[in-house]
Amino acid sequence: AFSACEEGNCGTYLYHLQTGELKKIANDFAYARPTWTPDGNYLAYLLPAGSENTDLQQGRVIRADTGEVVFTGNTTEILQKYGVAVLTSDSAAACAGAPSTDEDSQPTLNPDGTYTVQDGDTLSQIASDFGLTVETLIALNGLSPEAPAIFPGMVLIVVPFDPANLRFPAQATVNGLYGEFSNLRTGSGTEYEVIGDLTEGTPVTVLAATEGFDRYQIVYEASADGTAWVYGPSLTFQPQPPPGLAQSDLTFEWTFTGNPNQPNAWADIYAGEQYLGQVDFGVTLPGATPGGWCVRSFDGAWLAFAYHFDVLHWFSVENISQVYELPDFVAVMSLAFSPTDNRLAFSGCSNDGCALWLLSPITGEIQKLYSQMNTNSAPPLWSPDGKYLAFLPTEANPVDAGATPANIIVLQVDNGAVIYEGYAYTAESPLIAWGTPLPDFSDVEGTTGCESAP
Repeated sequence: AFSACEEGNCGTYLYHLQTGELKKIANDFAYARPTWTPDGNYLAYLLPAGSENTDLQQGRVIRADTGEVVFTGNTTEILQKYGVAVLTSDSAAACAGAPSTDEDSQPTLNPDGTYTVQDGDTLSQIASDFGLTVETLIALNGLSPEAPAIFPGMVLIVVPFDPANLRFPAQATVNGLYGEFSNLRTGSGTEYEVIGDLTEGTPVTVLAATEGFDRYQIVYEASADGTAWVYGPSLTFQPQPPPGLAQSDLTFEWTFTGNPNQPNAWADIYAGEQYLGQVDFGVTLPGATPGGWCVRSFDGAWLAFAYHFDVLHWFSVENISQVYELPDFVAVMSLAFSPTDNRLAFSGCSNDGCALWLLSPITGEIQKLYSQMNTNSAPPLWSPDGKYLAFLPTEANPVDAGATPANIIVLQVDNGAVIYEGYAYTAESPLIAWGTPLPDFSDVEGTTGCESAP
């Protein structure tokens, strides 16, 4: 694809290298070379200066097969909608000299929508490659306007924040633009009581927003309900990766370091071909699954594992660089996510003994559900509706050896009430399975007694 002019007749053309076919697909002369979308179906290019492009940041996207215009707008919007950075005049000028593979290649976005600075990069080049002004790039990344400095390996935000694209929970930082402290209130308006404040630089987890995004609800453990509301513009959000990662199949490439008998297991994690990052899963035993217990939530959004077998770690698939931890145990095992939400049940042992715990990965809130667990307890089993947990709090012993059989507990998750306690009369470790409700046989002839079937 290229743009050319002949006797004042300008346009954008496609030339097939194998067949020699040449066709004009647009009357626009791309101000910088047209850029293909990754699927090869569309071409994006910068419009020439004029009424449609007064700030040299307006681009257009057309179908490569027909030339049909599918979008005209700011180059940042093109990046967000089509995943392609439209080259601007500065980058076109850089390509005008001797051919260079580095300068002629399209800049690569990280999975979270950021860009990692490479050797030889300049602010003006990065800004133009992503359809931004230098001033916007400086503001997005909090650089000094007087002496902005970048270095290889530095990660820059190159996609301006749009609150309408937020997916909760989201991570943000208090930016200090409205004073050193930001008030926290019990509700989403100034008429609500101030219950605290946050200083500049404080990281927060955002749970919800008002319709106009002027207020955000955040996790605030000091309040009665564990949340508070803060003025929207006082937060700077971390960039979020494209949606859909949670639905991807993950693959792990393990690297083992340290003691050969008990090495640390590091995992490079991929969603398809997209590299998400690296996570330390802790000590693993020879022949064992790295990280000990490791489970993924039913919606695919969260992973949890026992780090070094005594610290509970968990992270969101969409931000694996933020790994949360719950270190207050001497042993962690038997992890199980709820099938209806992201609550995590697990067995955790402290110096006071072992218990069954419930964790909310979004807020980090933890609740003890049942004491007197055993270090060898099997994973708890959630009911299909997420309302109950069935588990074996003690290790099963063969009854034919005269030992006490393992007991089975069923409890209601919302209040921790035990609704059933019985024994597993089996010579081997018992298995638990949830069934479905029996049909009502009471009106069927010849089924006397079946209406109260066990």
